[in-house]
Amino acid sequence: MSDRLRDLYSANRRDLYTYLSRMSGDADLALDLLQESFLNYFEHYRGKEMPDDLSSRRILFRIARNLFINHFRSKASQTTHLEEQYLEAAPAQNAGPDLTFAIQKLIQGLPEKERTAIVMRYLESMRLEDIGAVLGLSVSAVSRLVSKSEKMLEWEAKKAGISLDA
Repeated sequence: MSDRLRDLYSANRRDLYTYLSRMSGDADLALDLLQESFLNYFEHYRGKEMPDDLSSRRILFRIARNLFINHFRSKASQTTHLEEQYLEAAPAQNAGPDLTFAIQKLIQGLPEKERTAIVMRYLESMRLEDIGAVLGLSVSAVSRLVSKSEKMLEWEAKKAGISLDA
């Protein structure tokens, strides 16, 4: 592996893994999708000039997002991991109030695009410009999407009796 590819991998693997792990709720799936994301990127740019670091990062996040979407659209995933996780975790939820767990469930309950926006903005601390590059949206559209997602989370939290006020 060339130094450029090694540096790109080192600079982005942790953030991509965290993003995929938070999106899927499954560490093993996140590792699989991480590996596939880099393989797709490296295969595409084999023998070609690679874009600058920021553009490469944006491309990697877009590849990872698309792989995540494709994974859950495939017929092999009749029951999504999120549903399995919810069913397995239901008894623990009744054991006592766990705000972090409840908020994670609320985020996972959002539609895919809104969930992606919230995860990237608040859990990955990505700038609106970078989120827009990954999602293929303008900065103003990302801003509206994040705002809409926040309102959806607040509404769902209120329905569940959870206070999101600091």
